[in-house]
Amino acid sequence: MRFVPIEHGYPEPQPHWRRYRIRQRRRWYRYVRRRWRVLFALLDAVGYVLFFPWWVRRRGAFGQCSRQGAKLLLVQLDRTGDAILSTGLVRALKQLFPAARLDVLCVPWNAEVFQAQPEVDRVWVMPTSRFARGSRRGWLREIWRWGRLLRSQRYTLGIDPRGEAPHALLLWLAGCRVRLGFGCGGGGFWLTHRARFQPEEHEILRRRELLAALGADVAGLELAPCWPVRHSRKASHGEQRGHSLRVVCHLGAGTPAKQWPWEYWQQLVAWLLEEQGAEVHLVGGSEDRERAWQLQRQLGHPARLHDHTGRLSWPEVAELLAEAELCIGADSAVVHLAAAVGCPVVALFSRTNQARLWRPWGRGVVLQGQVPCGPCHRESCPVAEHPCMRWLTPAVVRGVVEEQLKGQQDTNISIVSPKILLHSTPSKPYNAADT
Repeated sequence: MRFVPIEHGYPEPQPHWRRYRIRQRRRWYRYVRRRWRVLFALLDAVGYVLFFPWWVRRRGAFGQCSRQGAKLLLVQLDRTGDAILSTGLVRALKQLFPAARLDVLCVPWNAEVFQAQPEVDRVWVMPTSRFARGSRRGWLREIWRWGRLLRSQRYTLGIDPRGEAPHALLLWLAGCRVRLGFGCGGGGFWLTHRARFQPEEHEILRRRELLAALGADVAGLELAPCWPVRHSRKASHGEQRGHSLRVVCHLGAGTPAKQWPWEYWQQLVAWLLEEQGAEVHLVGGSEDRERAWQLQRQLGHPARLHDHTGRLSWPEVAELLAEAELCIGADSAVVHLAAAVGCPVVALFSRTNQARLWRPWGRGVVLQGQVPCGPCHRESCPVAEHPCMRWLTPAVVRGVVEEQLKGQQDTNISIVSPKILLHSTPSKPYNAADT
């Protein structure tokens, strides 16, 4: 692909016929790259012929799940942010089927999310999956092993909100009588019920389609992410609040392509401390400790700059966010958690995906730099200077933060137009590159 530099901050417009073809290609499969669509199309072509006797029986799902003693299994083997978006689905399932038992199969890095939900009866933790950071060896073997282990539980309903072929295979191996998913990642022949997949819908609305495929009445059903906040001494450090403004900043991100430049964080945190008089709390994983330590050393303000990186659990981060007036961070689980507890958010999105599909479901603003190379769905940016995040300069973010603190922003999430980004261009233009 050839990346063309933007002269005025606007992406190259695509003709209507091309946009229509892109939507049509992704209507059945969520994959952007052609090789994956071809591979799973071949898999489905063979699978629907071989598994015809199993997937043709598709009635009576809602009645089976409503019976006394029914067992439900939710499979969530992806990232922590996706797990937080599914907390509303957990609550809705318990409302629809109060007599059923609800179990969740998850992975170590998102297990705390479901352990904190009172609606979940049991949490199964699979050691790894394809979304693991670092080594992912053996994740297909774990899919097979856990599918066989869960078979003895005799689940009535198994749900895959992700739409992955390995997850659909796991539900079939586990012997779930009703297997619900999208089939947009392939393997739809392992499912008994397929929800309607709309590539332009937000993830929360897609979860509503899952329940509609069961025959449930989804009108008025609340699927917004939720989190039970229990205040603890550790989250607030047991201190009296000496400042009226508390801001939580998440320095990291799930992938390098989603991270905001380090020097931009320095300027923004210095502005919050010196000009706004804010009490700033830095959160993140253990990999963000070095950056947080550098901020403390360079900026000072030991009484108003608190470092929590790598020290708090997810429930404790939720308690900290519930007491804050604002959360600033990249596209990550922290901004989704902030929206779940009602904290206003300023989310800094790269162009690895489309913000309207993954934005936090709550109050705040989403900023996204407009470049012609996105959405790229990459973990690392191949373009010099990382332009989609460089366009989100500290001056732009400061203006939005000031409006948020004054209460002048709309309560709905919005994506900032490229016209706003024109007022503050990056100091160094990025270089075009071939990939």
